[in-house]
Amino acid sequence: MLLALHDLYELQPASPVVAKLWEMSLELEGVFAPREISVRIHEDKNLRNGSAATCAGNVLLDKAGLVRTVEDRLVGLRINEARVCPPTSPEALLAGKATKLWISPTDMVNLTGEAISTNKNGIDAKLIPLPKNLIADLSGH
Repeated sequence: MLLALHDLYELQPASPVVAKLWEMSLELEGVFAPREISVRIHEDKNLRNGSAATCAGNVLLDKAGLVRTVEDRLVGLRINEARVCPPTSPEALLAGKATKLWISPTDMVNLTGEAISTNKNGIDAKLIPLPKNLIADLSGH
């Protein structure tokens, strides 16, 4: 099915099906709607504020995202560093399996309201992954 859609896009880029899929993507509707996925967040003192790490090969690598705790605290991140660990597959992420995410101590405090560097187990949160260019870089980097 995916190959058929790709072929349709290549052969008839203005077809009604391609046009509707494009419209849905612009409106972030249907299969293009943002989804919250489960993450297990750990602190990494070597990361810059606003930067995050995940396992090498993870579909989230080189994406942006908003992390949300159960207390509804939000932190915006760019997931741009890889760690040596097994990646969580996209199918497992959509099924609710948590994936590992590392963030800076400052981002951890902003997310939790307290320093938790002594908590080696990390904390559970939700991530709304976004394309890396969807969020403007306000940090000046």
